[in-house]
Amino acid sequence: LVFARCSEYSARHRLPAPNTGVFSAQANELGNLAYRTLSFTQKQCGGAVPAPDAFSEDDLQLLAEAAALLPQLRTHVDSMALHRYSQGVSGLASAANRYIDVQAPWALKKSEPARMRTVLYVLIEVLRHLALYSQPVTPRIGAALLEQLGVPEGGGRSFAAVGEGSALQPGQPLPPPRIVFQRIEEVDEAEGGGEAPPPAAALTAALTAAEEAALVAEVGAAGERVRSLKASGAGSEEVGGAVATLLELKARLPPDHELNAKPAKKKKSKAAKA
Repeated sequence: LVFARCSEYSARHRLPAPNTGVFSAQANELGNLAYRTLSFTQKQCGGAVPAPDAFSEDDLQLLAEAAALLPQLRTHVDSMALHRYSQGVSGLASAANRYIDVQAPWALKKSEPARMRTVLYVLIEVLRHLALYSQPVTPRIGAALLEQLGVPEGGGRSFAAVGEGSALQPGQPLPPPRIVFQRIEEVDEAEGGGEAPPPAAALTAALTAAEEAALVAEVGAAGERVRSLKASGAGSEEVGGAVATLLELKARLPPDHELNAKPAKKKKSKAAKA
């Protein structure tokens, strides 16, 4: 749909959008952040909200950014700039992903466990804000993430819960993590609003040449990051998160794209066998 201009709307036209643009960035950033944070918390903190230690400047800055985003988002809604609303949410998710990469909680679990718990607490709080902000645009995804954070239905899911006054309490149980964002072909007719969605092949075919080229570039960058992490001896959690991002991006390419082709197995020559 073209912003501020008349456009045709239907489920068939709506569904390809998550593969590209702002929604793609938000899905990639938020989905990756949620799974990395909650799966690591499940393993290292007994599946409960960790108790934080003293906050660093970086911690306080990210927490403040999360709480301060609400007035900006309201301004975007008042001016009918809904695309900027999604960009604002995606920007906070990007900041949180940079934070987790820099703080590297997986590297702190043995040397500085208290610091690890603090980093995870900050990330969980930012995820709570991201879930709250996501509800007006992607209500099912926002609700699913709030469920994973153990936030019950009610006032804790409204914008009144923005800020430290409604922060999750240390020791609060967290449900087992699961992938928040379903692949687009899994969206059913009920969510589409009437018209049955097209098959997966039609969805990938909807990519323009420019969109496909941009996606190929993203896949290349993600692949390079995986290789770099492996070469530097990074931890399994960090490598696993990068691999998950790579696979998620490749899944958005057409099934017959060369980057989705399985490498041919090399056959041993008769001489080698001998």
